[in-house]
Amino acid sequence: MSRGVHLFSAYQYVNKIRWRARINKSSTTDVPGLKGLTKDQFRDAIIKERKWELSNEGDAWFDLKRTNTFQHIQTVRGSSLSVPIGPYNQTWLIPAQEITNNNIQQNPQYH
Repeated sequence: MSRGVHLFSAYQYVNKIRWRARINKSSTTDVPGLKGLTKDQFRDAIIKERKWELSNEGDAWFDLKRTNTFQHIQTVRGSSLSVPIGPYNQTWLIPAQEITNNNIQQNPQYH
């Protein structure tokens, strides 16, 4: 499959979700379909879509960690954050059982 076919499918699926979110299904002004975005714009739109769809699921921290976007939050929120974002946010805590079973060290930022 070519990249264009994959992108068409991605637009199709995300626009189906956006259509569902419309109060007036025939009006595209509330929640317009996505189209004509660059790869980076589309990726950002998908991350926002996920945030809206799963806002109460408690996955934001994992999304920020996976997408390496913690620093963006620090920049936007600055001193209003009660706990500043540090380098440890960019690594994963290794569970104690894994450290013991595999004789490995904890990630340095978590010491």
